Amino acid sequence: PLSSNKTIGISLIRLGVDNIKDSREAAILAEDGTLLGIDESRINKFNSSDYAFFLSLGHQFRSNFMLGFNVKLIRRNLADNHANGIGFDAGALYSINERWRIAGVARNVTTTLIAWDTGEKELVSPTLRFGTSYFVPLPGLNSTFIPNLDLIMQTQSTPNLTENSLGTDIFSGAIGGEFVFKERLSLRGGYDELQRLNLGLGIKIPHIDVDYSFTSYDQELGNAHRIGLVVDFDE
Repeated sequence: PLSSNKTIGISLIRLGVDNIKDSREAAILAEDGTLLGIDESRINKFNSSDYAFFLSLGHQFRSNFMLGFNVKLIRRNLADNHANGIGFDAGALYSINERWRIAGVARNVTTTLIAWDTGEKELVSPTLRFGTSYFVPLPGLNSTFIPNLDLIMQTQSTPNLTENSLGTDIFSGAIGGEFVFKERLSLRGGYDELQRLNLGLGIKIPHIDVDYSFTSYDQELGNAHRIGLVVDFDE
């Protein structure tokens, strides 16, 4: 904490996929270009990874209203190539009452530029996400159930979205819920904007939060597992 109503945070996120098969040089072709088969011995493998470093600032203006800002540095590695970028995010959280909250997040506010060592430039368009959640106390279980609903608007098309297009804007939704037991153990589940099943587990101990999430992809891509660690230095 910087003061009673301001907090600073740093985060490092890595997303990676190893041993991706590259069969571009393994095709066996007939003279007319027809594919006859694949030479397994000529299949190569490569790795892909994304790193993002976040510097975040949160400000609580009133007891029920908070704003936050991110500066993020991005590093992408794909086989023998790499790229660097910088982006900005902003978010707000408003508590209507003790149980009902609404929030909004703007990612890549100024359009994030990622420059590759090949000279290519990649633009990541802004995304707006609005969400609401409602806390349902379960006193008999010493627990709380928190259903939530999100609306996502992005300015570029993403395949397989259940979408309603207005100009260049694409709308989609996500739904989920969280069961919190004794404010220590959290069980999460839901479907994201790509209609993928997401499951999660969170554990809180003094000054440390540990989170695990699972995302179900199709058979070709496999599944994604994420582990998060948050350390609170507040006394």
